[in-house]
Amino acid sequence: MTPRLSPFLILCALLGCTEEQPVLTGIPSRAILKPQDGKNGKQQTPPAPGYEKSAEVWVDARHLGGKKFNKVRDLVADQFGAVQSSRDLDPGKGREIQFERGILRTLKGTIYMMRVPLPYPMRRSEALEKLGFPPYVGGYTGFHREYRLHNEWGFRRIRMKRESRHSERVTEMETWRWLPGERRPGR
Repeated sequence: MTPRLSPFLILCALLGCTEEQPVLTGIPSRAILKPQDGKNGKQQTPPAPGYEKSAEVWVDARHLGGKKFNKVRDLVADQFGAVQSSRDLDPGKGREIQFERGILRTLKGTIYMMRVPLPYPMRRSEALEKLGFPPYVGGYTGFHREYRLHNEWGFRRIRMKRESRHSERVTEMETWRWLPGERRPGR
């Protein structure tokens, strides 16, 4: 006697051989939301792989200093704002670009100086952290209207403009990865 297949089993076998169905029903196979647009209506480009700026950092000068401008152009635009103007400097000093929230200088396409007005007057340690540096507990060189650090974190000079002659709070920072004209290590 040959076994007889029920019509129900035949129907199940036929339906089971159709297209793959999603594991979860009701979820579309393609995205229904568009990527978030930036302030200017253009689609934002993803940040550099492995880089994420801390929310407490105003402008990440430590990360941007010494980088090729073309490679971090999007990060610079996010942190400095829109370009206001640019100009060529004396020979051997590169180009200066003025942004909404600061100035940077490039030489042969590499960022070597950034000047950043701080959002409010703050103590030196907090100011360093706002620009991506760790708090500093060593000695500063004090001048009439500024404090300076030399050869820290791979930067030749870090200048902090004081609020007033007798104030310890600073209002602006200037970071120099190297000084044009000086022989750079490894070059």
